[in-house]
Amino acid sequence: MLFLTHMKIIPKKIFLAMMFVMTVASVFAADPPDPTPPPPPGFPIDGGLVLLLIAGVLLGSYTIYKKTKYKKTSV
Repeated sequence: MLFLTHMKIIPKKIFLAMMFVMTVASVFAADPPDPTPPPPPGFPIDGGLVLLLIAGVLLGSYTIYKKTKYKKTSV
């Protein structure tokens, strides 16, 4: 019986090794994806920039307010 159980392990290892080799080979053999086209010229970079600046000022003022409030109450 020991001989039969040992023989079942070896084909499993060989099968797993061959599956690993085939998987790695298919990954290296895959074609690279097509590159994305560049954005059109004159692409606007200021879309929503004002809203972003306002949100930054609000977040900064809120953070400063919270830190000064915490500092006053901890004393």
